[in-house]
Amino acid sequence: MTFGIAYSVSMRIAIISDIHGNREALDAALNDISRRGVDFIVCLGDIVGYGPDPGYCIDRVRTTTSNVVLGNHDEAVFLPQRSMEFNHVARAAVQWTVRNLDEDQVSYLKSLPHSLAIQDILFVHSAPGDTGRWPYIFSNFEARMYFSKFRERLAFVGHSHVPGIFAENPSVTDFNGRDRFIINVGSIGQPRDRDKRLSYGILDTVAATYENIRLDYDVRTTASKILENGLPVSLAERLFVGR
Repeated sequence: MTFGIAYSVSMRIAIISDIHGNREALDAALNDISRRGVDFIVCLGDIVGYGPDPGYCIDRVRTTTSNVVLGNHDEAVFLPQRSMEFNHVARAAVQWTVRNLDEDQVSYLKSLPHSLAIQDILFVHSAPGDTGRWPYIFSNFEARMYFSKFRERLAFVGHSHVPGIFAENPSVTDFNGRDRFIINVGSIGQPRDRDKRLSYGILDTVAATYENIRLDYDVRTTASKILENGLPVSLAERLFVGR
């Protein structure tokens, strides 16, 4: 089973999202990806926010891949009014992040596009066709509101920090090479599905397979650095329970 003529080249693509300044999780994910023989990596944004190593994560991502889209926490770094939509914890983390990035790193975030299309695959941070609004997709019902807003066969999203596979056809329950899907790859740096392991995805366009990868990383080191830098305590605590 293949994706058909829309895919002229066999590709194995690793998709990462929502790193949120978590160096230990990002390094663990990229080390794992390097062992799996992918053709390239796509990052769905929110490189920064919440975590204690925003500059490192920006530098690591931009030297690893040029396929990166903008997330809402990335945007809040250079559009302060965006952070007013956040809760007080997220807002405090953004303000701390701004103080700990250099001008070049901020310019890099400003340069990121809202979406990226590669052959018949769309990559966005939150939801297809809603640039700048940053809605969440948690369910099949919510996902089906967005299939009419993009023309590609697949759309990959992040933002919710909860991995999921959503089919346009209500009768389809498993990923395949025929139907249209919106796929959430979960979060590298702050999972929220009650599983503290980092989450990312690998798509094989010829085998017509998608795999959600879960990996342990050094949570204690990340949590300790959050506390040492004076970031909200809850940002450290949540990493241990994945919420």
